Amino acid sequence: MGIKRVYNEFRRTWKKLGPREAVGGAFRYLGHTVRTRVKGGINLRGHRKDGKVEKGLVRKKIHGNEMLLKVDDPGISRELLADGTREPVHTKIFKEELKEGMTHIDIGASVGYYALLAASLVGDSGKVICLEPVEKNVDLLKKCLDINGFENVEIYKKALSSSDSGVKFKKSQMLNRGEVVEDDEEGSESVDSTTLDSLLDEIGDVNPDSIRMDIEGHEYEALLGMKETLENATSPCNIFMELHPTKFSNTKETLEEILGILKERGFKPDKIGDNSFTNSFTYGLFKEEYQELKGDGSDFIKEAMKNGICPFILFKK
Repeated sequence: MGIKRVYNEFRRTWKKLGPREAVGGAFRYLGHTVRTRVKGGINLRGHRKDGKVEKGLVRKKIHGNEMLLKVDDPGISRELLADGTREPVHTKIFKEELKEGMTHIDIGASVGYYALLAASLVGDSGKVICLEPVEKNVDLLKKCLDINGFENVEIYKKALSSSDSGVKFKKSQMLNRGEVVEDDEEGSESVDSTTLDSLLDEIGDVNPDSIRMDIEGHEYEALLGMKETLENATSPCNIFMELHPTKFSNTKETLEEILGILKERGFKPDKIGDNSFTNSFTYGLFKEEYQELKGDGSDFIKEAMKNGICPFILFKK
């Protein structure tokens, strides 16, 4: 999280929840950042001393799977070096919901934290389909799959969107923070894209039981390209989605569209949690690690989004 985003979250929290929550959130965020960097750095030095760093990569067991973490990545790699896990609420629910034999689609797979976890949970009788547009991430994910001996995973080096005509993508210093951007944004590059509907038509005979999507604000466009898949999905089917309200051009309208697409196809929000920095700015809204949603859950989701939260939501059909 950059200085500008921290400042904006601080101002939003002050306005919505008051000075106590804003100041408390700022201190919790700073504490989390310092702890992750210091602890991750100490663990990295230990790995170097033990000779476990090779070609800029550290091999570390995460949730029973071997992962390769880049020593110069200040994002997901440093977090996993520090804690051996990430996004504890999302991870917990993800592990509870995925079962052996399921077909899971991982959109925005990055270096494979959730993809590897899914591969182990669905087993040899299941299947994992990954989409990731960044070549370096794809290469790292392939190496992790080979190390763990997983043969139930397919990878497609594409971004998911509303069309197959390609998109502009901007990489980040953090491996897990790249995003689809507008055509004229500085530092962006063209990457291949696909809709989920056309990809699954191409693969053939795929009926997903589970979809996970964390694509830094491009959720609405991705949903536009998977309407047929969601319509035809048989119950039960889960969607794990992280929403990024600060990246929507119009938060209220975009959220209404997202919830409408899912509701029309039989998906209802079941649980909501906050992945952002151990609830640094959101203790005023989340008293527990996640909230069970009543009815259609839309009012609570809207309140969370209004407060600037990037919520993780589990939708069920």
